[in-house]
Amino acid sequence: MISPKLNSNEQRSISELNHLEAELRTTLEQNARLQNALADANMRILAMQNMQQPSAGITGAEVYRTLISELDQPLTTINGFCDILLLESVGILGSLQRKFIERIQHSAQSMHIMINDLSRYAGREISHGQVSSDLINLTDVINSTLNTLSGSFLEKQITLAFDMDDTIPSFVADRQDIEQVIQLILLNAAKAAPEEGFVQLTVKSDLDIRNKSISMNVFNSGTGIKEIDITRIFSTMVPDTENHVNGLGISQKEFSILKMLVEELDSSLNVISDPNEGTSFILKIPLRQA
Repeated sequence: MISPKLNSNEQRSISELNHLEAELRTTLEQNARLQNALADANMRILAMQNMQQPSAGITGAEVYRTLISELDQPLTTINGFCDILLLESVGILGSLQRKFIERIQHSAQSMHIMINDLSRYAGREISHGQVSSDLINLTDVINSTLNTLSGSFLEKQITLAFDMDDTIPSFVADRQDIEQVIQLILLNAAKAAPEEGFVQLTVKSDLDIRNKSISMNVFNSGTGIKEIDITRIFSTMVPDTENHVNGLGISQKEFSILKMLVEELDSSLNVISDPNEGTSFILKIPLRQA
């Protein structure tokens, strides 16, 4: 059978499509290299935090700053390249191609959060481990985080329900720690929920005079996490980088960082899961008034 001869417009379209696919493959490979670099960086963070060597403060900060510098530029390039492609300034995208690029960009959002981790730890190393005390408006923190992660929810068409007491008081804590804890918990829900799934965010205050606190419950629909896996991720000091925990949206390394931050805030984190329903992350923050 003789293939029909393509006209010049069809040939140009095929050429542009081939070029676009080659650029997308390059972007994906760069994205994968960055994710591996970030995984290594987080392992270094955990190792240095566990060692708790005061004399290594300046050296640790220098390491963090170097990692931040190396990661920031290619990540900015990926974001800019995704923006250009999504604007279709270099050619019309098909639905699958657009979805592919959006996933790359959403991964870049998560990587930005991890880079912020490195920045925060670098600052803490320079200040010799001193923790700042800021007046926290939890509503503002949650709204800002939801805005940052909006792409992750939209990509999977997740329904988000938000129920928050009108009388949530401000409290004193380390702002960067609080922001990162909220980001990791909500990022976990976005990643763990299935396509067209459901996430419920509930924030309540307990103003009992003996034990004033704020409770944040983040539920995501899905397969849930097995009880044995919940026990393992809470009890393991060094995360298992080889195995993914079914039902857990974030990686075990990210969960280890989350646990560490919760402890630094003198708060508590519980995970309740039903294999037939989904998983709830329950964060309880003690109230310290200014």
